[in-house]
Amino acid sequence: MDKKSSKPSGAQFRKKRKEEEERRTKDTVFSVSTLTKVTVIVEEGSAAVLPCALSSKQDITNVLFDWKKGRQEVFMYDAGDHYNNRPSGQDKQFKARVSHLEEELKHGNASIRINNTRVSDSGNYTCLFPRLNPPRTFSVQLFVSPSYMDRLAENILGASMTPYTAILNATEDGVTLRCEVPGVFPKPELEWQDSDGNVLPAEEPQVSEKRGRYYVSLRSTVSRTTTNLFVCVARQEDIHHQTKAEIYVPEKMFESCKVSDQISVHGWSVVLGILIGAVGTLLLICAIRTCQRGTFKKK
Repeated sequence: MDKKSSKPSGAQFRKKRKEEEERRTKDTVFSVSTLTKVTVIVEEGSAAVLPCALSSKQDITNVLFDWKKGRQEVFMYDAGDHYNNRPSGQDKQFKARVSHLEEELKHGNASIRINNTRVSDSGNYTCLFPRLNPPRTFSVQLFVSPSYMDRLAENILGASMTPYTAILNATEDGVTLRCEVPGVFPKPELEWQDSDGNVLPAEEPQVSEKRGRYYVSLRSTVSRTTTNLFVCVARQEDIHHQTKAEIYVPEKMFESCKVSDQISVHGWSVVLGILIGAVGTLLLICAIRTCQRGTFKKK
């Protein structure tokens, strides 16, 4: 009798099984939240897609999901309403840069795309489905690696303005160009490039420092190209700032290089002709004098 009473009834068995399933569901939700934490690495200025998708692939067209970065509101979607089609509390850092994948909603995909990424976008993001039962949370870590770009709009202290470029002169070796960046910090590195981005040979840069500001100039003698367009690039490594300036060298400048070369060759020919003529004249004079002396002795 005791043995029979120790067996669970059908109702007790079903209750116990339900509790076990609920416990497993909770465990599953916890593991999903942990295992789906991924790291996305992109270069500054490019687009980043932060993944968030339900394994059930259920249609979330009429579901609420919310993306956050700490306390910052990144993107919220609620049954068709989202930050791109109605007033919202979206953080100004992400204004007009974040969108969802409309066609993927029916497959349970709540991923978002952040355009024109910035270094300040780096950090931990969460994708939350607060109305699902149970609620689901996914985590994504974004790392935006800095790249050289023009940061003048960011008002970074010491960022150099556009370099000054000039044509100095034309010689038989080509046209000499100068690039200059005055009074900046950190110290910039300069280089000359052709229109295809190839780095051109240049002289040693001229660098001076005054009151913590650097004045840098760089000269390069260039030859004719298909475009005759040359670019001076200034980079400040510490702040990943880069500016550039283009300069066009008129074709006639390279023509004057040829003329200069021809004049130089012609000049040497003239000098050599004069020298040969002078030597010939001296020899002739010496010969005449020698003959005259011989005539006087005979007399």
